[in-house]
Order: sequence, then C-alpha cells, then structure tokens
Amino acid sequence: MSLTILFARLGFPLVLLALTVPRTSDGQSDQIDSDSKILVEGVPVSDVLKRLNAKMEKGLTQSVLQGYTRQFDQTDTNQDGKHSRQEYVVNGRYLSPQARAGIFAAADDDNDKMVSRDEYILNRLITDEAKAILQRMDDNRNGRIEQAEFLLHASELLKDKQLATAVFRKFDGNRDQALAVPEYLRVWGQWARDGQPSPSKRVLSAKANPKQSAPGQSNPRLLPGRSFRPSTVSPPSVATVMKRFDNNQDGKLQQAEIPQRIRQFILPADTNGDKAVTEMELKLFRQKQASQKRPGSRPNKGSETDQGSSTDNGRPKR
Repeated sequence: MSLTILFARLGFPLVLLALTVPRTSDGQSDQIDSDSKILVEGVPVSDVLKRLNAKMEKGLTQSVLQGYTRQFDQTDTNQDGKHSRQEYVVNGRYLSPQARAGIFAAADDDNDKMVSRDEYILNRLITDEAKAILQRMDDNRNGRIEQAEFLLHASELLKDKQLATAVFRKFDGNRDQALAVPEYLRVWGQWARDGQPSPSKRVLSAKANPKQSAPGQSNPRLLPGRSFRPSTVSPPSVATVMKRFDNNQDGKLQQAEIPQRIRQFILPADTNGDKAVTEMELKLFRQKQASQKRPGSRPNKGSETDQGSSTDNGRPKR
C-alpha cells in the first residue's frame, strides 16, 4: 500500500506526506534506499563524495587534528568541552555573525543547541575538505565554480557526465549556474553525514588511525584557518577537454566553442594560426608547459616567470 493511500485512509492531510519525503535545494525529492541513504542518479551520495576524492576522517592527519582542537579550545571560554551559541556565534571573532550561526547549526549534529569538540572537529574537517576539492575546479579563480568548470572536472572524477550534471544541480541551490561556498557546503555537509556514525565515533576512529604526513609536511588540503590554494593543480586531460568543448565533433576546438574564461588555457596552443586547436596541438602545448616547469629548467628570457607573474599549469596565480 502506498503512503498516499495510507495517509488518505487515516484522514491525514496530504500536505503531511510532503514532509515525510526529504527535499533538496532543487525542489526535487532525493531517492532513499533501504538504509536511508540519499541517492543521486541511483548512486549513494557517500560514493559520490568518494569519487570526488573526499577522504573525510580517513584523511585527517595528527597535525590538523591538533590544530582544530586548539581552535576549539580558544573559543570554549568556560572550558566545558562544548561551544554554546553565546561563545561561538555572539562572541566569535571570525566571519560574520550570520555565517557563524550557519556553521554552528551545521555542526550541531544532535540538535542540543551546543557544539561538542567532536562535532566541531568533524564539521571543520568536512567543510575544509569540501572547499579544497571544489576550489580545485575554479579554473578562472574568481571564487565561484561555474557549471562548465564543475562539469569539466567532475565528469572525469565521477566517470559519468549525467551524474556530474545531477550533482551540480543539487549543489546549485539558487540556480544561477555557479556555486558559491555557502551554497554547496549546505548540501555537501548533509551528504557527508548521511548514513554515517556519530561525530564522536568518527573522530575517535580518526584519532585511533590518523593519516601520516610526510616528514616535515602537513596536509595541504586541510590546514586549519586558511583557504586551500594549491601550488600545482593538474588540469583535466586533453581528451576530456576535447570531449567537453568540441561541440561539432570536428576534432578541433574553435574559439566560439571555448568559454571565454578558459580560452587563455587553450587558444595559446594554436601553433599554425588557424584559430582552432587540435588535440595534438593541445598535447604538445601541455608538454611544453610541463618541460618549462621541471626543476632546473630555465624560463625563456622575457617570459611571464621572469616578470614575476608565474603560472601553475597555465593558470594565473592570484
């Protein structure tokens, strides 16, 4: 018997039925499997995040854990092992009160109006990693991940363009074809907790099996208190770029086919001046860039590197 028929027979207004079905930011119902896990295009969101390279507590290093703990203790003024709303939202020093209120609500996993140390650590871990992963997709470094950028990277990671498109729609709550940090963090945070143990169990597991950093190094993805800006970022493969932008399937990328914001990374590969870039031209261009960045290689005289505006993989530094 369907829920609709059951509710009708019991005399409940059908509006109550809508409250029993989880909704996402796009107004559509998420599918729920027998274990109450959220599915997107039939894929559990835990698998979606793994494919996007999310490690969560399995990627937590001892140094990052210690950093999160220190920051928690600095705000826990009465040293009771919990953040009250007064301590974190009202008396907090970072971000805006509105932003702190949103973070507090997201971290309060058990809805007891307090944020424990483990809740704080898990929320920091989830949000810092999410920002690190999504910021890698911000090719034009404007602080927003536009749809074309997301699909270019996520389609390769997820191995499924249709799934990547569906994930983007879930993240893009205001439907402006671009992802801002608070927007995608709301959904990512829900997915990272879906079907998972409590924060205390997850943090305890991380403490028992911390990820080891290389000697003298900390985890660059999860440095507390700073945004992630990688020194080197691997661009999408040449094959992925061609597949994504060669709309007429003629084996060339015409200027009109390439979004304005990423033309600077592709059009310089046009060595014969025909205003089109072939797959081979782009491969050779990438190889030339890579050779110029190898240790010991000398930049050409008068290059951007000489002038103090070096690039990483063809992407201007901020």
